[in-house]
Amino acid sequence: MSEKISVFVYNELMNEDFFKEMGFDYIEKITVTLSAQRLVFNRLPPEGTGAEGQGLPNIEPTPNNAGMMEGVLYEMQDTFLPRLDEFHGYPGE
Repeated sequence: MSEKISVFVYNELMNEDFFKEMGFDYIEKITVTLSAQRLVFNRLPPEGTGAEGQGLPNIEPTPNNAGMMEGVLYEMQDTFLPRLDEFHGYPGE
């Protein structure tokens, strides 16, 4: 039997239509903010993908513990974990 998990997203998975197009489903969706964190684009895309000079989204602490960033917290079944890993390129990243 699967269990319910909480997954924080801050990339294109925040878009509910895209989320469902990728084959995911959720039990509950909540917009949340993370304090003292910011969105940066400092991760390299997998080789052969992505546009030159453009990084992938990542979360990092703000230098002065100020500010916040938005994201979405999905409550979903843990059966989606392998698909989430595949979507994010884990563990090959």
